[in-house]
Amino acid sequence: MRRFAVFFFILPFILAGCGGSKEVTVTDETNRVTTTVDEKAEEFTMEDKASGTKIEVRQDLPKDFPSDVPVVSGKVQSGALSGLGGSGLTTLTITTEDSLEKVVEFYKTGMAKEGWTLTYDAAFNENPILSYEKDNRQIQIMMERTSEGGSRVNLMLRCLGPWAFAVI
Repeated sequence: MRRFAVFFFILPFILAGCGGSKEVTVTDETNRVTTTVDEKAEEFTMEDKASGTKIEVRQDLPKDFPSDVPVVSGKVQSGALSGLGGSGLTTLTITTEDSLEKVVEFYKTGMAKEGWTLTYDAAFNENPILSYEKDNRQIQIMMERTSEGGSRVNLMLRCLGPWAFAVI
């Protein structure tokens, strides 16, 4: 984990030194951790070959994002952490022009249609929070109004491995 922290610290220097290049890959001295920055696609990936742990940050949906999770239309930023004993974590931040009320209804209807079970429905400072479960997955959806009149959605999807309940 210390290696990840070191790479996060040097990431700005890697990006600054890229100049005209579109993709840069750096491997640590043990040949264990590989970091790739793709400026053109606006993607960042870090992988620990020994543990299988992978961190990915991108400007769209992850390639393996589950099809049974509805995603409201809008600008997407995502991050994913996988390889932790069969568990994983994916986060999405979506900015949409849709009203908060429309977004809440989209998720309540869409998640039910896809077979997700609602486990929590509340609001904090007038910002709705919905939580769902399905199979070995949990999802939390937090929504808020933007100053432009649209909405921002923060979605966190956890895929639970065999030991994940003990550490989450």
